[in-house]
Amino acid sequence: MILIDGPYVSDFLKKTLLEKQIEVIETPEAKALLGQGYNFISENEAMDRLRKHPHYPLFTNSENSIAWVERNLPFLDTTEKVRLFKD
Repeated sequence: MILIDGPYVSDFLKKTLLEKQIEVIETPEAKALLGQGYNFISENEAMDRLRKHPHYPLFTNSENSIAWVERNLPFLDTTEKVRLFKD
């Protein structure tokens, strides 16, 4: 599962997400940056899955998504790890 955020999504990433039908968390930013045809899952579904399976892989293309992680995944230690790698 991947969390897409701005400011930029490469053509290579867009193509890979489409071809592999990788699950994309359906945020307003992701919809605006990607458009139609992607394997979107709702934000609630993503949060539920991560709550049930805390080690489920979550990827992102941008440090701008840290705010979403902090706001929606407070039950994980992910935020602390993201900040560690960012800083």
